[in-house]
Amino acid sequence: MSNVKLRCPICRQLCTYENNLCKHMQGLKPKGHEIEPSLFNQWLPALRLHARGKESFFDSKEFKEEYHVFLSREETPEMNGKVDSVDLESLRTSYSDITIPAPVPDDDNGTFLEILFKLLTWNKRIPKYQFERRIDIFINFFMADILSVKFGGKFEFVVPELPLKLEHSNQSTNFDYLYFRHSPQEEWWIIELKTDSGSVNMNQFGRYLDARKSGMPHILQDIVRIDRASKSNKYRDLICRLNQFPADRPVKPLYLVPDKRCLPDHSAVEVVEFRDLLEMKVDRFAEEWELLQKSIFQFIK
Repeated sequence: MSNVKLRCPICRQLCTYENNLCKHMQGLKPKGHEIEPSLFNQWLPALRLHARGKESFFDSKEFKEEYHVFLSREETPEMNGKVDSVDLESLRTSYSDITIPAPVPDDDNGTFLEILFKLLTWNKRIPKYQFERRIDIFINFFMADILSVKFGGKFEFVVPELPLKLEHSNQSTNFDYLYFRHSPQEEWWIIELKTDSGSVNMNQFGRYLDARKSGMPHILQDIVRIDRASKSNKYRDLICRLNQFPADRPVKPLYLVPDKRCLPDHSAVEVVEFRDLLEMKVDRFAEEWELLQKSIFQFIK
């Protein structure tokens, strides 16, 4: 494998070793991208086929539609080292009305979570900061409560990152969360978290609607196919977890978003807006929930 040059499927750059391609696609090298390491590992078998000129996942319509959005870190207008061409004094004047607090509070007053949430909300204002990934665990922790308060009934968390197999390969895209509703009727709920209205993807939205139509038995069969093509035991753990629930129940897609108007068709899915969370009372860990409301949720618009 070390003698085969791997070509980046996004920008076509050649890399001598797998490790170099990995760094390139994770954005650790100039003109690289920002692909998650776990996703790169899923892609690696297809990359080896791709390097040998054989048909692979990267030739599929799904890949071209889904991953054309990844941009190089240096795909911005070049400065050519001419920093002095910018009027720095004028620049300071233009931004003088913007005030950003210190990233870490000057004093130690407050609990660990209070100070942590302040840091999160400050970092959210900076480009490239992946705020959604940082608050994901807090949303995950309270999601069953959110669903019960909003829609009624009892919800149980099943798994995060539910894989949905792509049509022409054993690669997959993922739903953020999977929950099971036990009452008043049994249902699967697939959930997508968006903290930025501009990040809603039309193709991704369509996959949620397709999943509702195809049903959980079909999704589960596809996961078994991915497992057979994978060397990871994690898919077997996933399948065992899914098998604890009745597969043949309806699938309902839900989006948690700042504003439902960002969705292509908000009437086609269940929707919770972050403004709903500001008015929602949760009894379990009530103090922590209220802290999330005032420290995080009110800044997601």
